[in-house]
Amino acid sequence: MQSAFSQSPSPALAFPGFPDFRANVTYTPVQFFTVVLPHSSRGCVRLVSYMIRRVLGWVDEEGNPTEERLVFTHSDLASAAGISRRVVSEVLQEALERKFIRCVRPPRSDTLGQASRSGAYELLWDSTHPYTDRPTEFRGFYFPEAWTEVEAEGGGDVRRAKASRKNIPNAFFDVVVLREPLSVIRTVGALLFYSIQWGKGGERKAPVSKSITELSTLTKLSRHHTHEAITHAMEVGYVDLISEGLVDFNAGLASRPATYSIRWQRDPVRTSEHLPVVEALDGEAVQKGERDIVDDRCKKVNGEAVQKGERDRCKKVNGKRCKKVNGIILKQDPKTIDHKTAAADSTSVSVHQAAAAVLSLERIGFDSKTARVLASAHSPDVVSQQIEWLAKRTVTSNPLGLLRRAIEENWPEPKAPEKIQESAAGRVFAEYFYAAYQGTPDQPATNLFRNDASEAARFLAALGAQEAPLETVMDLGRRFGQFVRAEQGREAKGKPYLSAGLVQFGSAFRKKLRSEVQTSDRMARQNAQEAHQAAFAERHMVYLAEAEKHCQEANRAFYTAFLGDWQRRCEQMAHGPVRLSPGTLAKLQTEAARVHAFFDYCRKSGGYEVLDFWQWDARENPSRFQEGVPQ
Repeated sequence: MQSAFSQSPSPALAFPGFPDFRANVTYTPVQFFTVVLPHSSRGCVRLVSYMIRRVLGWVDEEGNPTEERLVFTHSDLASAAGISRRVVSEVLQEALERKFIRCVRPPRSDTLGQASRSGAYELLWDSTHPYTDRPTEFRGFYFPEAWTEVEAEGGGDVRRAKASRKNIPNAFFDVVVLREPLSVIRTVGALLFYSIQWGKGGERKAPVSKSITELSTLTKLSRHHTHEAITHAMEVGYVDLISEGLVDFNAGLASRPATYSIRWQRDPVRTSEHLPVVEALDGEAVQKGERDIVDDRCKKVNGEAVQKGERDRCKKVNGKRCKKVNGIILKQDPKTIDHKTAAADSTSVSVHQAAAAVLSLERIGFDSKTARVLASAHSPDVVSQQIEWLAKRTVTSNPLGLLRRAIEENWPEPKAPEKIQESAAGRVFAEYFYAAYQGTPDQPATNLFRNDASEAARFLAALGAQEAPLETVMDLGRRFGQFVRAEQGREAKGKPYLSAGLVQFGSAFRKKLRSEVQTSDRMARQNAQEAHQAAFAERHMVYLAEAEKHCQEANRAFYTAFLGDWQRRCEQMAHGPVRLSPGTLAKLQTEAARVHAFFDYCRKSGGYEVLDFWQWDARENPSRFQEGVPQ
């Protein structure tokens, strides 16, 4: 029997860890993790997560969804949401019955005198019923921002506000949900859900670890399937092992379970360009942090400090000698002390190489944090090679995204594009069209009809691909064959001829290609904006604090009115009908919270001009966001 994990990515393409959840996140309903994920089929989970990602992951500058109702065909769900065409109807029915979505326009088949149309669906929101995590009571995703819950505390009951949504990294939807089987999605989702908690400054990554037993309870899976899922998640890179389990055969007194946690992207070790320069060494600047790292290793032997006078000499300690190289003490084994290669500290060299890789990535357009992550996870040789080869690759949009993938997956050197003549291009397109239509996309047919090559060449010209590389023509032929096959289905009237396919579906295929390019461009712009806002959020916060101080001096009456309003709100949260816990209340009364409250008050009252982030970026930021410029 084929394993459920057989189609998952190879461990060689390891997941680098979830990025900082405060950037590139989707404001996800909590009930997706408590109702949808533990109780639904994989197809239903993928459908709902696809809709959540599309609706809540893409918003305009005012925070409103760019699209609330999704119109899609079965082919859309098969390609974008990863749902098999043969089960799309079942998945939609399941989501409708469980009240995860609602149909706003039913699909219609092609009949005489009436063209077919795709169905339109939207997430089902509930603003009337109380919050629930019970599938039998679920009537739609809870719409209000928060709900209150009674909790026991100090011998009595208190009412506390609970957030109904949570910021979840987009990588969970874009990678885990699309690639993995249901058991892995549930396991990683449960760990991720509990690993994001409220803390200082808002939501934060919490050091939460769970055992197999706890995860089995949370995911509604057996311990066997949970163990399989967590093992696969560790191999791919979604999860880390925190502590190994121990079986104590002495009545089990010292037994403990193994625990696991989410893998977050780690910040790399400090590299030289981020450390202060302290002196010159052999023509190169030596950084303070690097010298301290090397010195610390040499100052201690088996955990004990070597005295200052002894460090200045070459002394044999525990069978090894300390030797000065370029003014830095290195501990060496006597067997290799005479080798020329022992004259340089490999650790210091690797730090310099990592520093150079970070600098190269920053020069080409990556922000400092992303550059450090890539340089720490991959060898400097891989980074420099992929930067050099970028000019040889065909890049239509988002070159930094393509370069990042090339580094992470260590792509081979691209070959020079092979150009082909128009007639030959049409023949190749036609051959791969028939191969894909017949279900053998890598085994092109050779028996073409008389006009197939010329008609295909004209179609390529209409697409602007008549001089495209051979690989591009082959891929277009495959995709058009699959597209026509999907549109015709298994109907007896379907005509497996290229000419008929071009007449019936050529325009729709061109529209699909244009839509993909537009979607790619829109996503690239959104990602660039998110990265830019994250990079300059602290500077905008400084501006808001200065604006508050200026208002306090220039318009004292307005600022006094704001303070009164803010203090009343704090009083209501502390003593009103819905009381917040002291810890939560303290977080809402910090200086940063007050500054944000001042900004909101100015925006609503209109009595004092304060710029939001994008207004500030356009008017005040010297490094303002620019279209098409890497951020």
